[in-house]
Amino acid sequence: MSLSAVSRFFLYLRRKIQRLILRCKVVPDDLAELQLRTDIPVCYVLEYSGRGNRMALDEACRRHGLPDAEDGLELTDVAERRAIFYLKHYHGWYRRRSLHISDRLRRLVEAASKNPDMEVQLVPAAIFWGRAPEQRSGLKLLFSEQWKEGGRWRRLMQVLLQGRETMVHFSAPLSLRDIVDEGLGPKKAERKIARILRVHFRRQRAATIGPDLSHRRNLFKSILRMSEVKAAIQKEISSNKMSEKRARARARSYLKEISADYSYPVVRFLATVLSKVWNRLYDGVDLANVDNLRQIAPNYELVYVPCHRSHIDYLLLSYVIYNQGLMVPHVAAGKNLDLPVIGSILRSGGAFFLRRSFKGKRLYSVVFESYLSAIIARGYSIEYFVEGGRSRTGRLLKAKPGMLAMTVRSFLKDSTRPIAFVPVYFGYEKLIEGQAFIRELRGGTKRKESFFGFLRYLPSLRNSFGKVSVNFGQPLILHELLDETGEDWRSDEDSSRWLPQLVSELGDRIMLRINEAASVSPAALLSMVLLSTPRQTMLENDLREQLEMLVQLLSAAPYSPWMSVTQKIADEIIAHGEALAIVIREERELGAIVRMRTRNAVLMTYVRNSIQHLLILPSLVAACFTNRPQLSEAELVRLCGLVYPYLQEELFLRWRVEELAVEVPKVLRTMRDLGLVREDDARGVFCRPDTGAPQAAQINFLARTSSQALERFYMAIAVLLSRGSGQINAVELEEASRRVAQNMALLYELDSPDYFDRSLFRSFVSKMLANKFLRENPDGMLVFDKELENVDRDARLVLGEQVRLSILQLASRLPDKQQPNTAK
Repeated sequence: MSLSAVSRFFLYLRRKIQRLILRCKVVPDDLAELQLRTDIPVCYVLEYSGRGNRMALDEACRRHGLPDAEDGLELTDVAERRAIFYLKHYHGWYRRRSLHISDRLRRLVEAASKNPDMEVQLVPAAIFWGRAPEQRSGLKLLFSEQWKEGGRWRRLMQVLLQGRETMVHFSAPLSLRDIVDEGLGPKKAERKIARILRVHFRRQRAATIGPDLSHRRNLFKSILRMSEVKAAIQKEISSNKMSEKRARARARSYLKEISADYSYPVVRFLATVLSKVWNRLYDGVDLANVDNLRQIAPNYELVYVPCHRSHIDYLLLSYVIYNQGLMVPHVAAGKNLDLPVIGSILRSGGAFFLRRSFKGKRLYSVVFESYLSAIIARGYSIEYFVEGGRSRTGRLLKAKPGMLAMTVRSFLKDSTRPIAFVPVYFGYEKLIEGQAFIRELRGGTKRKESFFGFLRYLPSLRNSFGKVSVNFGQPLILHELLDETGEDWRSDEDSSRWLPQLVSELGDRIMLRINEAASVSPAALLSMVLLSTPRQTMLENDLREQLEMLVQLLSAAPYSPWMSVTQKIADEIIAHGEALAIVIREERELGAIVRMRTRNAVLMTYVRNSIQHLLILPSLVAACFTNRPQLSEAELVRLCGLVYPYLQEELFLRWRVEELAVEVPKVLRTMRDLGLVREDDARGVFCRPDTGAPQAAQINFLARTSSQALERFYMAIAVLLSRGSGQINAVELEEASRRVAQNMALLYELDSPDYFDRSLFRSFVSKMLANKFLRENPDGMLVFDKELENVDRDARLVLGEQVRLSILQLASRLPDKQQPNTAK
């Protein structure tokens, strides 16, 4: 419907004004995701009426090339002045709300019922004032978006104060034709459209600013009324001979100790502060796979399960999620972080606290699990670190079952809204806690967190830590995993029979998917190459070739579709390492060399270890050519399959052993295409490059990528062969292998404690026992057969002769009985 000259003049003036006061962040970033058809008219849907909302929509449409809502609708049987209708109307000065069906929607439905050729795309547009993350002042925080709709004065202040910090979230269109064609009749079709849109806006609002908050005291009351909490209180009364009043007070004190005190203003204040901190600490935060997160957020309860590298993780993920226009999660944090001042801020930002151990605290355990169930049921997204603590080596740790089991039990109690676990990978180029991790791996005690300990990290703000990557992995839908068990979990009242196995499987899958979402940074590539050399030094030209080869290999044969690789070229990677003071470039007579700074070399093993799994299969293939010039495909599959189960345990690799028959040939073809191996069709074998060819040096380097893991594998084998069957137990084998590794680190490797980390040998011995490769006799001694000697023979193919003989020699010199060693 065309506007009159007067209306066009006032619209022109209004747009001049709104252009000055409004700046809208539009979601999604790529509006092509909406899949709007240009041949079908568009009508926008707003949740609330009001000139401010209409102005924000108009400004967003004009700036991003969407159909103009002010142009109206010109259809065969209906003409509308504006292409907008509202779900909730406010009338009069006192803003009385009306939920009656919009007259414009009613006319559109009636016209579509009469004309079967008429179609309109109904596009929901959610307006969030002050939800764009660039908050600045306390006054602005007072007038930012909430669940309760304010009056005229509040809306006016929002437009004036928050106009340049507003988010407009467009969603995929709803087809008017599809609803009308269901044959419901105009009245029922109107109500159905309104109902669908109300649910959509409610979910979108919850996903963006969080669920509607009840008062914390009301949450406490509802938890204390839960039957399981009442039963735990009664047991506390009988076992500790205390009054009911005292037992209830204890339960309430546990709730106060545990629970978050979520505050929107504090969250927005933290977003402003953290923006400055990240800009000071990092050169940027790279994100990957965020669009997948946005797609599932409105329809699932999200449980973020990131890897745990640093204390920075707690704040970084919440900051990223907030910046993406999603609800900030409640974060499970260790009680050790509930420090004076800091703990209160974290609690207001959504942190809830748990003790390291629930042992002997039945009431505390029940209260904590009930609290977790309550916040999930109320629609909060949550975040916890399934590893239970920060990795000291860069490798993922085995998932702890505690929080996972509580989450699954909560879902079994109330499965009305599905749960999606969202794996998150953090990729740091340098760690603030790096030196502390090295000290702890060498046997030093972990320093207890304290307020003054926090102050010790403040000088780090003067340093640059490169870029940090936050990659979201493939979501894991809980009910789909439950369906795979074959159990009737929806009606089974006793899940104890199958729950532990399901939780274990859930934890393993989460860790696999975290690794699938790995990020390959420039620092990680430099670490991977330079730490594979004896003195962490290379000619610049050789380094450039190795970096280019790695990038090509990772791009041509990606570990998973969820991973990301830096787009920098080799020279830019080297320059980036110089800027971060990771490497030094020196001009020499025969050409420039690049070497890793001595004080950085041990620290950078952490960064290398975090991406080692991405290259493990190409590296294993390359290692098979160490002592053999040619091998058949079948032999390569066999050799890789020999050690793969143990590397799979250590590195959380995504393929099953039986899948190697498919994956190894894929890797071989890629390596062939890159010139790293040659295929001899006549003899049906693959050959390593000729000695002296550039590719020969490259494949030797690639083999060294997995050499440390293979050496550790062989150390345990050598100790067993040296002692003999039935002469050593599992604990002694772990300690003996670790001592061999310590000496090997001094002789051949960088003296880095991650190389002889005790947990790696413990995991390896456990896996050999699980695979029946070793057995324990009644005295607890390890028993093996001739198969172990076959492994020794195969090891000659994948390890250098000098390294293998040194391991055998060191193993034979160990004393018969290990002295107690208290090093961690």
